Amino acid sequence: MVKSAHDNIWFVLLAEQDIPMFCLDLSIVVIQKFCLRPVKFLRYLAWCILGVAGPQTSILFNDAPVDDDDNLVKHGTYFFSAPEMSNFERIFEEKPDFEHIPIRDESYDLFEPDKFEENEEDGFRDELLKRDSPCIFTNWDRGNSTRLIQEDELLQHVIKDRSVDPLINEDLSKLDLNNVHNGFIVNAEMQQGFRMHLASVLQTPNCVLAPEDIPTRAEHHVDPTDSYPVNLRYTFQWFEKNPAVLALAPNNSDARSK
Repeated sequence: MVKSAHDNIWFVLLAEQDIPMFCLDLSIVVIQKFCLRPVKFLRYLAWCILGVAGPQTSILFNDAPVDDDDNLVKHGTYFFSAPEMSNFERIFEEKPDFEHIPIRDESYDLFEPDKFEENEEDGFRDELLKRDSPCIFTNWDRGNSTRLIQEDELLQHVIKDRSVDPLINEDLSKLDLNNVHNGFIVNAEMQQGFRMHLASVLQTPNCVLAPEDIPTRAEHHVDPTDSYPVNLRYTFQWFEKNPAVLALAPNNSDARSK
C-alpha cells in the first residue's frame, strides 16, 4: 500500500485475500485525543461503519492481534477481523452507503453564525429548551437549536440501517426530524464545527467503548438546575480546532441537561 499521510495509519476495514478493498487513512493524534485506548477506538470505528462488534472481533497488525491498550505504530497498517467478515461481497454491498454521507464543507468560517440558523417557528427549539440549557456543553448563555440529521430521507435511512444494540430496547417508530432525540442546544461555534464535520459527539457507553475509555471531561461551571447523566457521557470532540474557539469551547466537553 501507499504510505499513509503524515504520521497516520491505514485501517483496513474490508479486504479480500489480504488485498485492502476499503480502508481509512487515520490520524494517530486525533485518535489519541478522542480515546485513551487507541486500538479499541479502531474497533469502535469498525462498529460505526460496518455494524460489526463483539468479543470475537480483533485488530490485526503484522498478522497478529493487538491489545486494546497498545500504542499505534506510525505508518502502520491495521486490519479489522471478525467472523462475519467472511462473506466479503455481502458486507461490501450493504455497508457503507456513501450516497447518504454529506460532503465535508471546507468553507468553515467562525464569523458566519447566521449560516446555520434553524427555523425557530416549528417549535423544535421550545421543546429542546425543556431539556437543555442555552448550551449543553459550555457555560455560554446563548445557543442555537441544532438537528443532528437535517433531512428526513437520511434520518429514515439511518434508522433502517443502524445496528441495534441488544442491551437497549429502542422504539424508533415515532422518531422524526423534530423529535428532541434528534437535536440539542449548543453555542454557535460548536454548531458550526458540528455542521462542517470538524467535530463530533461521542456517546459512551456503546457497543465497544466505555465512559472511562474517553479522556476526562473538560471542567465547566454547572448550573444548579443542570446535571451530568449518571454512567453516561455525550462528549463533544473536535477533529480540527481553532485555538481561539478551543479556549471557549474545549475538547471533551460533556453534555448536561436540566
